[in-house]
Amino acid sequence: MESTLDIIAIGRPRVRLGGNEVRFRTQKARDIVLFVAFEGSVSRERIGQEFWPELPQEDQRKCVRQELTYVRRALGEALRESGGQISVVGARIEGDWMSLVPDDVPSAVEGGFLPGLDYDWASSRRRLWEQKIIDGTLGVAENWIPERPDTALRLLDALGRLDPYLEKITLLKAAAWDSQNSPVKARAVILQYAQFIKGELGMDVEAELLEQMGWPRSSESESPTNEFAALSPSQAARLAIAHAPGWLARSQLQLGRARLELALKQPGLSPSHRADLWFWLSRLSAEGGDLADALECARSLVGLARSRRHVALAHLAVARATFFQAPFAELRAHCEAALSARRQLDPEFVVEGHVLLGTGLYFENRLAEASSEVKRALRLCRQAGLPFQEVLAVSLQGSLHFKSGEFDQARKCFERACSVGRDHGIGIRTGHAYSSLGRVLEAVGDSRSAFRCYEEAQRHYEGREARHLRAIVLSYLGDLHMRSGELPQALAAHRLALAERRLCGDTRGLATSTRCLARCHLSLGEFELAERRVRESHSLSTACSDELGAMMSLVILAHLRRAEGRVAEAIPLAKKALDTLASRPEFAPIPGTEDPIYTLEGIQEFIAEAVARA
Repeated sequence: MESTLDIIAIGRPRVRLGGNEVRFRTQKARDIVLFVAFEGSVSRERIGQEFWPELPQEDQRKCVRQELTYVRRALGEALRESGGQISVVGARIEGDWMSLVPDDVPSAVEGGFLPGLDYDWASSRRRLWEQKIIDGTLGVAENWIPERPDTALRLLDALGRLDPYLEKITLLKAAAWDSQNSPVKARAVILQYAQFIKGELGMDVEAELLEQMGWPRSSESESPTNEFAALSPSQAARLAIAHAPGWLARSQLQLGRARLELALKQPGLSPSHRADLWFWLSRLSAEGGDLADALECARSLVGLARSRRHVALAHLAVARATFFQAPFAELRAHCEAALSARRQLDPEFVVEGHVLLGTGLYFENRLAEASSEVKRALRLCRQAGLPFQEVLAVSLQGSLHFKSGEFDQARKCFERACSVGRDHGIGIRTGHAYSSLGRVLEAVGDSRSAFRCYEEAQRHYEGREARHLRAIVLSYLGDLHMRSGELPQALAAHRLALAERRLCGDTRGLATSTRCLARCHLSLGEFELAERRVRESHSLSTACSDELGAMMSLVILAHLRRAEGRVAEAIPLAKKALDTLASRPEFAPIPGTEDPIYTLEGIQEFIAEAVARA
């Protein structure tokens, strides 16, 4: 019977086999066991890269061979090697965040998770453990305040040691003291935190915190300060980088860019900090739709990238900034280059790589491959607890179901994305989930509910930089008005969408908006304007290798020629569109999601009528 192998990750890391602590000849041997236990199985090459990255490969192999000899002597048959993969049998990890109950958190935090292990794999797991502990128990502490305020305070103190900068912990501690009729202690918690933030980061947050607690402001809190004034360059950079994911999720894009730019102006920044700041500047610019600025920032990052991590981040930044202009092959190359360094990336960046690649595959109508990328992204979201990235991945999953005509599954996905977005205060991406949900409801004939979803989406975009996503919901609204016969409203919505897409440089989106405008002008009998718009649309679709968009432009042009009485010219245009659709069945629109004139049957019917007229 195999003995149980226990990995104790809290406090001094140690290994027990059959209940007895294992003594290793070297600490490196013990650390390799910890690494293998956490990873499940790894190759010898991976062990060499993780533990001796500075050595040549041949020397790495020698070191791995020697240390595995020590491990085998200590563990015996518990160490396995099969198919080139090293594993440990029956390993159980004690102290992982999934095994902790809230009452155990304070003592676990006191001991620390994998303390003293300075490897990249241990640091990333430590950060993940700390974030999961905070995410998983902050709500518990809040619920304990009315009935168990002392226990809640003990738990909040522990969480505060993990992240002393997290504002919500301070607010909950003040609320806990307030619930015990100790307003003096409650206010002292707020003032102590405000002094800490001012001393560490140069930010004056006292007035804001007092306002959130519903208490009068202090007179000295009224004037704003330069938040980086008292910081060293590295402190300023770390602060901005730490806050960047929150600015992205909450769509505080203008604020975030201003803070990042301010941090970049600090003298003497290390290349590593400078590279991280450029990455986040590019990411926030891309989220707001300023793709030109996003690309400039990405290029600055490319020039600084030295480590494998920063090279991977540079690939991600360029992929996102050029998503709407570059051919799919380039996008795929950037995403795969980034994902090849997944072990050097934080989980959220790996998820974004999968989502970006999946979205590109979606536009290429390669739905099965896109679905595989989404599944990988969602698996990692659930493991690492990434609500913003989960909204991205679940929304893409909904779009895949929608494109496959699976409206019920699509609706569930978008409702899930809306729910996660609302619960976590996520900004414009929640709006996009609402607009996509509206599209599904419109496809099943519920136009009234669809309109409400579009209005809710626009509410999430109010006062925020959301050019690309705002353009999408305006386009959806235009289509809804078009189907309802409200041509002036459709024209106005599509014009606004076109203006937004011009600002963010979305070539594919520009082609869509100009094509929709051409359709509106045609229905209004404005043939000259329709001609100009449809030719512009065809040119844009061709430029970005959008065969489906080019085919749809040909259909509109054929309808325009028939409306002008030039039936003989309309027939070859329609036949060319028909040939494209017949040779690419994946282009066939799902019934209820597209204008019937673009369907195979619609084009065939048009050709038959045109031939009869001719």
